[in-house]
Amino acid sequence: MNDEAGAVTIVLAGVVFAVLVLGLVIAGTGQVLAARFQAATAADAAALAAAPATFRADPYEEAVRFAEANGAHLVSCECRPDRSWAPRTVETVTEITVEVLGLGSRRIRARGRAEYVPLTVP
Repeated sequence: MNDEAGAVTIVLAGVVFAVLVLGLVIAGTGQVLAARFQAATAADAAALAAAPATFRADPYEEAVRFAEANGAHLVSCECRPDRSWAPRTVETVTEITVEVLGLGSRRIRARGRAEYVPLTVP
């Protein structure tokens, strides 16, 4: 019976180890997905804020403000000021750095895009 008891202990230790590894993988995946959604939200908010600002103010500063308000860093903004009545599209890229369990630091980027048509604003 002693031989069987030792085998059961080894199998149980293997199962516990597998469950712990699976838990770390699930937690890391969750961290990356949460950062991805946060970066995407920040990119969209930055683009939506910068689009109307192209007509009246500094669109880059608006994009920075909204990206940071959503917990991200603005990497780029294609948002030139344009006082014309022509439609324009603004594109932004934001980045979030996340610490993934067991893998260290990862940078997550997202792209946002918004169109602005000055003639449709009341």
